[in-house]
Amino acid sequence: ASAYLLKPIRREDLAQALQKASQPRRAQLGKLLNTNTAEKQIKLPISSGRSQERISSNEIICCLADQKLTRVVHTGGEGLSDEALNQLESKLGGAFLRVHRAALVARQHIHRLEVSEEGAFLHLQGYNQAVPVSRRQLAAVRRLLREAD
Repeated sequence: ASAYLLKPIRREDLAQALQKASQPRRAQLGKLLNTNTAEKQIKLPISSGRSQERISSNEIICCLADQKLTRVVHTGGEGLSDEALNQLESKLGGAFLRVHRAALVARQHIHRLEVSEEGAFLHLQGYNQAVPVSRRQLAAVRRLLREAD
């Protein structure tokens, strides 16, 4: 809520409330900035064994929840991040799609969707394991694949 009105409503109070409501709030601006990060390259710190490295967001194939850490699969291998999938999803922006509560995939690496009795799975370019797709996200994944054609 950006403003409130009490009865009896006066015209100038209504105009002022509408003016306040038309201005974007901090949360709305944050969402706009996050959607623009798809164009920007973000460097994400990950650890691989004993070494630390920073990989560019355009190298990331998918991010998978792995107990309290996140496994980041990228074009040069894979590593672990301390950040939760929710944090990565907001940081990486629209170039990535949350397909399961435990999986975030790069839209550019989606190859095909396979639906069977065991469930729905995505096959990604550059990653040889199928990534599960939740029933809730299945329609969004299908829509994305239709738009790509």
